[in-house]
Amino acid sequence: MPAVIGGQGEVLLGIKQVSGAEVTCKVEGSPSAAEFLVVLEGSFESVHTAFGLIVSYTNPQAATVGGRGAPPLYSAKLQVSNDDASGLIGRKGSVVQEIRVALGGSPSSQNFRIATQTAALPLVSFAGSLDLCMQAHLEVHKRLQFQFSRLALRDP
Repeated sequence: MPAVIGGQGEVLLGIKQVSGAEVTCKVEGSPSAAEFLVVLEGSFESVHTAFGLIVSYTNPQAATVGGRGAPPLYSAKLQVSNDDASGLIGRKGSVVQEIRVALGGSPSSQNFRIATQTAALPLVSFAGSLDLCMQAHLEVHKRLQFQFSRLALRDP
């Protein structure tokens, strides 16, 4: 992830300026199992823009898992409002299942989840290849935009 920071932080600063999102980087865990985390905060649009910029600065072909040439695994979590979580879950989980299928999994696959009881605000999480994470982020964005447009049409 040093590519996301850049020499003296210029890439990180550029992502902040272009997207409008707050971007912080931190390392968590023990030195032998450390994870580099990028935390994005702001409006959904600014976070979406920052996420896209971060992806453009990473090279998924350069890293491998276990030296076997497998693509690296990524994970992301988005904190959303309770109303947004309800819209992403749908009646009896129908929207979550649609998103899972759109991501190439089965309706019961765990590559896309919404946790409503574990935090002050619900967390949408997805994990897998970088392509899958980007696609999941776009699916969430698309569904929330649709939800907002429906609400806007109802308002007088």
